[in-house]
Formats: sequence, C-alpha cells, structure tokens
Amino acid sequence: RKVVACVEHELCRNQAQRVDLANTTNLKPEPVAGSSRQIPNINRKSLSKHPNNPKISFGNEKTINSAQEDSADIANYSYLDNMHNPTLATIETGNTANSSLSFHKNPVEKLYSNYIKPKSISEINLPGEIREQIRVSIEVEKIKSHLALDPASQFIYKTMRTETYPRFLKERYSHNITPDLATLRICFGLFMLVVAFTSEFSLVFTNTLPKQWRILPLLAFFLGFYYLVSGALRLDPILAFLNKANYIDYNFTNIYSQKIITHHQSKSLKIIASSLVAATILTLIFFFVPGTYFFD
Repeated sequence: RKVVACVEHELCRNQAQRVDLANTTNLKPEPVAGSSRQIPNINRKSLSKHPNNPKISFGNEKTINSAQEDSADIANYSYLDNMHNPTLATIETGNTANSSLSFHKNPVEKLYSNYIKPKSISEINLPGEIREQIRVSIEVEKIKSHLALDPASQFIYKTMRTETYPRFLKERYSHNITPDLATLRICFGLFMLVVAFTSEFSLVFTNTLPKQWRILPLLAFFLGFYYLVSGALRLDPILAFLNKANYIDYNFTNIYSQKIITHHQSKSLKIIASSLVAATILTLIFFFVPGTYFFD
C-alpha cells in the first residue's frame, strides 16, 4: 500500500521511526487522540539507542529500513501543517525489506510545471491544443516519460528552424548595431538636418555675403544624412571597416566571416556615397538661390 507523506515534518519522521521500531520489537501500539490509526508509545530518546533504529539520511533519499509486510499505518500524516508543504513523497511498503521517499520530482513533471503549465513561472508560448495535449498526458494518463513532451519539442524545433534561426542569420548578416543605438542615430541625424536647413535658410533670407558661407552647412547635411541612413539600416560604416559589430549594448565583438565583412563594407560605402551626394545637391541648390531680405 502507499501513503502520501510529508518528508520534511518532524512529526512524520518520528512516527515513521516509531512504526518501524514497533514492527521490529513487536511492541503493542497505543491509540492516538483524534485518530483511528495506531502508533507505538515509545520514548523518543530510546530510539537512538535501539539497535534496530532505522538510519535516516537527508540527501536525495530518506530510507526507512526493516519495514515489514504487516506494518501499521502511519498516523496523522495529514497533519494541518503539511497542507501547505509542497514536498511530498510516497512510502511504499511490501514484501521487500527497504522502502524509500524520493525528494525529487520527475524531470518531465519539472519541465511541465515550470514551462508548460498555465500561469507557471517561466511559461513559454505554445498553442492551446498542444498545451492541453501535454496536460492530459501528464495529469490524466500519468505518463512520466519524455514522450509526453514530444508535441511541444516538435513545435519549438519547427519554430526555431523556420522563424528564429533565419531571423538570427539575417540580423548578423545585415546589421552591426542594436535597435536602441540605431534610434539614437536617427534622432541625431534629424537634428543635424534641422541645423543644416536652418543655417541655409538664414543665409538666404539675410542675403549674407559672400555666398561662399552657404557651403558651410554641407557638413551638417552630410552628418544628418549619414546618421539618418545608417540608423535606418542599422549599419555603422566605421564599425564595418573595423570588422566589428555591436550586437549587445556597448559590447563590441569581432567579425570573422569574410562574407559578412564584405557585405557590411560594401553597404557602408553606399551609405557614405549616398549621404555625400544628397548633401552636395542640397548645398548647391541653396548656393544658387538668389538672396533676399526677407524682413524688409
């Protein structure tokens, strides 16, 4: 027979020792108040001196030796303090001379309770039908092998192969900065474009002479387009020519793949060239616009 017991509670351990000691010494048990079961009335101090006292080890197992086939039921194992104790074990008694209490859950049950069970600590995203199928296999059919988790493992493998891994390769091949850093570069690029346009319009509407002053905002135009395009593409040309990447915030790593290096550098040249061309065109437009006194 099997009795569910709390292996951490002091009363449970003492009662298990008393029952085993009563079986080995043929002592007559006495009734316990509030329970119809029987436990032997043995002095607790005498347990350690008895030659047949069971040895208890608090490791992976708690072994109760010398259990007999006709052993009495362990009383009061449903003590109120044990109701909130999650550590449970099963005492198995039979023809064998040894029985054990296991402190560890089945690995399949651990995976289910930690990752698959609804509202678990680290619940993963799974379709409802797969989650229900696993729940029925473990909780209803009592399947303890890894076969119960096969639907989830196949779904996760398929997702990683068709979605996650391709995105990972694309991320490494096409980008070398993080999204947060790219956002900052876009903001700085827009700011530089505002500065460049403000400067050019100010020089035009105030008819500042000589007109060569209108060439100065070329640098602001170039920086604005440079940071704007590099942020939008998430590719820093300087890091590309240094064969480095910033995949984690402020953690620069070396790039060893020649294909990735070639792709980053060719794309960086296009970014620099397009930024320079756009800045030059806008600067020439403002340079040839006739000046006027806007405030007259």
